[in-house]
Amino acid sequence: DPACTDTRTCATLYYNRSAAQRRKGEFDQALEDANMSLVLHPKWCKALYRRGILLLECGRYAEALTELKVVQRADPTFDDELESWLRRAHHWLSKPKGSVNYYRFMQLPMDASREEI
Repeated sequence: DPACTDTRTCATLYYNRSAAQRRKGEFDQALEDANMSLVLHPKWCKALYRRGILLLECGRYAEALTELKVVQRADPTFDDELESWLRRAHHWLSKPKGSVNYYRFMQLPMDASREEI
């Protein structure tokens, strides 16, 4: 919105909508909103972290790993789960091309609980 003067609030709204879309399995739309959040508030660690997760869930594993490493360098104590996401990115990068990501197929976040699956 060109009339928006509070870009941090707008960035937060896009960030929150991204989270909601991710929970619904709409990873591409969630990634678009995470990107928009970063356009409005560049270098925001939370949004960079979310984008890294979404890149992984969209099958863009190398980009995800790069993004997650950016977060790790910016704030090594950012989140307890960061190491887990980095391991996931390495894991998916090591898989042969064409490997099926069943989480994406079922439209589930990769960190879905057993109850959610």
